[in-house]
Amino acid sequence: MAGTQAKRMYKEGTVDSGVIACSQAIGLMREIKPAADVIQGMVQEAVAIRERWGQRR
Repeated sequence: MAGTQAKRMYKEGTVDSGVIACSQAIGLMREIKPAADVIQGMVQEAVAIRERWGQRR
């Protein structure tokens, strides 16, 4: 794979242009989400945990 192909693959998201390394964890993937959705979900989970901790006091 030429360096130009790899740069295009990472910059433009054209994954068919090269090779992407991944581990066994790829088998756990259920869906592909935009990064904003992943972060929003993490924030919502953190808020829920904080609220549960507040109820214990």
